[in-house]
Amino acid sequence: MSRPRYPVFLDLRDRPVLVVGAGRVAVRKVRGLLEAGARVRVVAPEAADEIRGLAAEGRLVWVCRGFKPADLEGTVLAFVATSDPAVNRAAAAAARARGVWANVADDPEASNVHVPAVVRQGPVTVAVSTGGASPELAAWLRDRVAGALPRRLGDLAEWAREVRQRAQPGAVARLLARGVADDLDRGDREAAGRKVSEVLAGAAERPSGTEEP
Repeated sequence: MSRPRYPVFLDLRDRPVLVVGAGRVAVRKVRGLLEAGARVRVVAPEAADEIRGLAAEGRLVWVCRGFKPADLEGTVLAFVATSDPAVNRAAAAAARARGVWANVADDPEASNVHVPAVVRQGPVTVAVSTGGASPELAAWLRDRVAGALPRRLGDLAEWAREVRQRAQPGAVARLLARGVADDLDRGDREAAGRKVSEVLAGAAERPSGTEEP
């Protein structure tokens, strides 16, 4: 029976993250980490061309040798993705011993971090996890969720941010109740923008601390 997981999004900007391994799976992890702004260090005796290229550009550090437990010092998160199960188990055990959160590719039992299947639209991220039970099921669910999301969700999130910053609490709920998401889904940005302006204008006209009836 799967253990319950606590879903969380991490701010990894300028945080040190270790990737053990530098093959196809590791490349996928590295891409996501760099996109999140992490300081990535890769430890592996050989590396895929993309890892080598990123290291040459100074976007990550590649340590050209096998894993050592000391590689975990100062690390907040580790991804273990070598082709050697024994190395993966050793790295996972070393991470646990040092209190470092670790994800081990294809070994959910050795992981205390599980990476969800993700849909991103602008600042909006929707994550789906099966607790390590089946990555294929998570990907299938992600695709179903993605198909149900309104188009231009990133635009909606940016407008919601603006309304939240400039208006009283509850303004975003009023905006959504007016069907702005449906406008964007139809591609009618003019109608959506008009509703944003109306909500902001209404917030400016009401005295501070009051709400619509």
